[in-house]
Amino acid sequence: MIALPLEAAGAAAFVALALAANPFGAALCKKPLQLLGKRSFTLYLVHEPLLVAVAFLLGGAPPVSLAVVAFPLIVLVTEAFFRTVERPSHVWARWAGTTVSELAQPRTRFGTEHAG
Repeated sequence: MIALPLEAAGAAAFVALALAANPFGAALCKKPLQLLGKRSFTLYLVHEPLLVAVAFLLGGAPPVSLAVVAFPLIVLVTEAFFRTVERPSHVWARWAGTTVSELAQPRTRFGTEHAG
């Protein structure tokens, strides 16, 4: 019951800190965190299935062993998925949006509208 308000307060504090001019906000502008942010959706998609698969393959190994094996695998699969699926999808979506916008523009006979 109290967890949801605490989670909301924590998220709001995180956003406020990120927007403020302070070391925390400055750290979020660093290259590694920008790279992680661009790949966050892909990371979100691949981390759980990979963790479960590695845990299954290791047969209940200690969490440290799981992390040592799964972390590099998650990083590699995230990068591969980002380069082969997500980034090309962004390019295609941008192209499709531009094309649809151009097609939706009113056309005139000579490219310009004429008065009366």
